[in-house]
Amino acid sequence: MDRSEFIRRVRSATQTAVLVDSPPEDPGQWVPDLPEVDLVDHFRVQMEAVHGEVLTVPPAQAIAEVIERHSLESFVSWNLDQIDGLDALPESLERLDTTVPRDAGGRRELNASLHRAGLGITGAEAGFAESGSIVLRSGAGRSRMASVVPLVHVAVLRRERIVRSVSHWMAAEGAGVGDAANVLFITGPSKTGDIEMILTLGVHGPRYLYVVLI
Repeated sequence: MDRSEFIRRVRSATQTAVLVDSPPEDPGQWVPDLPEVDLVDHFRVQMEAVHGEVLTVPPAQAIAEVIERHSLESFVSWNLDQIDGLDALPESLERLDTTVPRDAGGRRELNASLHRAGLGITGAEAGFAESGSIVLRSGAGRSRMASVVPLVHVAVLRRERIVRSVSHWMAAEGAGVGDAANVLFITGPSKTGDIEMILTLGVHGPRYLYVVLI
C-alpha cells in the first residue's frame, strides 16, 4: 500500500467511525480473577525473581544480620512507632537525621550527609503476591528518604498484609491513598538497563532489598 492510499483510508475511517457509548452504570472496581495461591510462598518466590530477599527471623535479628553482611556503619529510619514488630533500632550504627530544614543551604547539607547512609529501615503498608512488590506510605515519622537513598533497604511487613495483587489492595476497604504525603510501590532493588539489555542494580536507589515478614 502506497502512502496516498494509506492516508485516504485513514481520512475515510475518521469520517465514518462511531464511538461506542459508555455504559450508563458505574462498573466499579475491577479485580482480576486469579487462581488461589499461598500468598506468603508466592510473594517470596516473586520477590526473589526481582532480586529481593525475604527474611523470616525477628526484625532486630534480621537487621543485625544485614548489617554484618554488608559491613554497614550508618542508617536512616522511620520512627520506631511506625515499624511493626521492631522494639529498638541498631545502637552499633550512627543514625542520620532526616529532618528537612526550611532553608536551601540546610537542605543541601542534609542531602550531602544522607549519601553516607548505608541502611534504610522502614515498615510496609502491604505486599503483592502477584509481583513481589511492597507499598510504603510516607508521612509524619515515615521519611521517604529511608527507602530511596541508602544502599540497603530493610522493610518490615506483616504477613496478613500480603494480598493477591495491587487491584485487590486498591479494592479493599481502607486501601485509599489520599491521606498519604507519598505512596511508593517497590518491586525489588533499584534497576536500570541500557540499550544492550544489561541490567544493573542500585544505580538510582537501593541495590539490596530485604523484606522481613512478621
